[in-house]
Amino acid sequence: MRSRVSLTNVSILKFHNVTLHKLEKPLRWTWDSDIPLECMSHEVKIRSKAETSKIWSQWSSWETVPGNSGPQIFPKERTLEEGSDITLCCIARKNKTIKEFSVRPAGDVFNHTIGQVRLLTVKNVSHDKGSNIQFYCLDEDEELQQAAFFVGKPPYTPEDFSCQTQDMKTVNCTWRKGGETYLYGQNLPQYTLSSQKIALCNASCPTECSCSWHIGQQRIWNVTVTVKNPLGKKTATDAFDVNHRSKVFFCVFVWGFLHPSSKYGIPWSVTVRGLQPHTEYKARVRCGAAKHFWRWSEWSQPQTIRTMEGTPSGKLDIWREITPVLGGRNVTLFWKQTRSFKANGRIISYEVTWEKTEDGSKPERISFSSVYNSTRIFIDNYSYRISIMAKNSVNFSLPSVLIISSATDNSRITGTDDGILISWEPRSIYDSYIIDWCNFPRLQPCDLQWKIFGSNTSSAVISSASFVPGVRYKFRIYGCVDNRASLLEKKTGYLRELPPQLDPIVKKIDLTYSSVTLYWDYHLTNESETGFLRGYHVYVSPIQGNCNLKGSKKHILPDYSELCKYTIENPEEKSYTVEHLMSSTKYKVSVKAFTGGGESPIANFIYIDTPYNCEYWVPVICLCRHAEDQDGLILKKDTRECNMCPFPAMCVVGRHKLTGPGRRALDRPNTVFQLEENTELLVLVFFPGEFNICFSYCGKSMMEQQRLFTSHSKNVSFFGV
Repeated sequence: MRSRVSLTNVSILKFHNVTLHKLEKPLRWTWDSDIPLECMSHEVKIRSKAETSKIWSQWSSWETVPGNSGPQIFPKERTLEEGSDITLCCIARKNKTIKEFSVRPAGDVFNHTIGQVRLLTVKNVSHDKGSNIQFYCLDEDEELQQAAFFVGKPPYTPEDFSCQTQDMKTVNCTWRKGGETYLYGQNLPQYTLSSQKIALCNASCPTECSCSWHIGQQRIWNVTVTVKNPLGKKTATDAFDVNHRSKVFFCVFVWGFLHPSSKYGIPWSVTVRGLQPHTEYKARVRCGAAKHFWRWSEWSQPQTIRTMEGTPSGKLDIWREITPVLGGRNVTLFWKQTRSFKANGRIISYEVTWEKTEDGSKPERISFSSVYNSTRIFIDNYSYRISIMAKNSVNFSLPSVLIISSATDNSRITGTDDGILISWEPRSIYDSYIIDWCNFPRLQPCDLQWKIFGSNTSSAVISSASFVPGVRYKFRIYGCVDNRASLLEKKTGYLRELPPQLDPIVKKIDLTYSSVTLYWDYHLTNESETGFLRGYHVYVSPIQGNCNLKGSKKHILPDYSELCKYTIENPEEKSYTVEHLMSSTKYKVSVKAFTGGGESPIANFIYIDTPYNCEYWVPVICLCRHAEDQDGLILKKDTRECNMCPFPAMCVVGRHKLTGPGRRALDRPNTVFQLEENTELLVLVFFPGEFNICFSYCGKSMMEQQRLFTSHSKNVSFFGV
């Protein structure tokens, strides 16, 4: 058999062989073309050969199936199943060509052109990009053809299909429609109920799926619901006896208590056991037929029930804080309800009992309203057994017992990202451990907290929403055995250390020409410190220029200026000497305390002036003239020259009149000599006028300089010319 697809001058030939058995009836053969028959003309001719013969007959003449004429898109409209493929063609007018053939939204598309026909195949169509697909075809004359296709799914089998009657006259069937088909309008699933091929009712099922009909005298039914859409159909069936599907009964919930002390309860409709005391419940019932059970009735209206109170179960979680006082101890007791404790009613009071463990003396008792969770009692230095119970309207809870014990030393701990890590040395004699602490150690009451750990635990991370950085927390670790708690260790630490808030106070400064010694005080208490004090930093820098003192480290300020930094790692050391300073230089200094959280920024400096550097305590004499004439100076004994005339200075004129230290002593010419003590000085002046001779004793006070000047002035002689 030979087939061909023809369009104008284009032909596609295909050959097909098939073996058929006549069986005395007309022979049929079906062939599916890769191209829709409407897109272009298809021709076929046939020849045959008997099974025993080797010779083929002559070909028949061509039989033509003509294609559609253009312009058009074929097929024009169709509903497509999601995931399927479709091939379309766009046929142009005679002797015209297709300029563009496209699809929106875009997908996996294959284009092929045969003469005046263009083929387009879309693979794996999906509704994700829209509920329909649009095809556009444009020929060379800009004539536009378009077609729309809807993408969806076949209908789902109806779920939970069942029928019932309320009046024995009408049956109502309900079901759930299942999944989404993504088809709308006239393509929505349509539901039909039928029995023995007789249609009973129709439904479109927009929200709830139901359908009703009059049943007449018929009682046995076999009902089928059929759902159809353009992509397929599904069915579900329900066979029933109307007498067993009646909904005329309903349930009323009746309830009552079974008294705890009674063995036999009054025969109510239902007895519910195992409820918790003093607990609110909501209950409802539904009914179903004992025979020919079909389905449950609707739920009754809920009833709210609260059971009666019962004896509290479990024990209170209790702890204590001991403060030594004159003649004994103040014991502050704390209690709280934990998850394991069940009040089983409304707690109306707490009872605290304490008694000596040794001499069997009469116990003391005190009761508190339920609004309290702590109290303070006084005990002497003997061992005591303390118990606390909760009480409701029925009875007391089991007692929680504590036995008082002693104390030990302190150690430091550090915080982590999750809390404060506590570790201790485990001891085999204890069956549990308790850690207590205050959430607010700077307040009273401090909100004492505690946690209990098993005997195999030797560390724990204590966390609390109340923990904040910069606050010192104290922890006590107790070992417990037979209701007796012994204080094992004390720990002190921070969630995170912060820099100190206050600076040390510099009390005293000792200066030499090459060093400065600073003395300071730092009086913060342990409780007010924002971290463990690790030591001090001393900062030094000249006012002009950067610092490069020997033995120091460079420290850069935010303004990029440099300081010399010295570290004192002993918090008890409160003085330090900075050496290698330059004489006659202005410096700024600062002392900062630091903790594990660092130190605060430097805000204030102390300014100092180093004195002039004199190797001996000798006078310095400066000659200062006030006339523009030349002068001469003859020394009986010369000494080495100094750099400048230091201040304060004692200055004299010819009449030995003292002048103030603020007077400039170095006018032009600048002639300065440093003399050995008791050196005789002869000054010969060759010009008339006034001049000054200034004496300065390096490192001496003004009063001391006056005394020295008086004692040495006899060695100075003046000669005027």
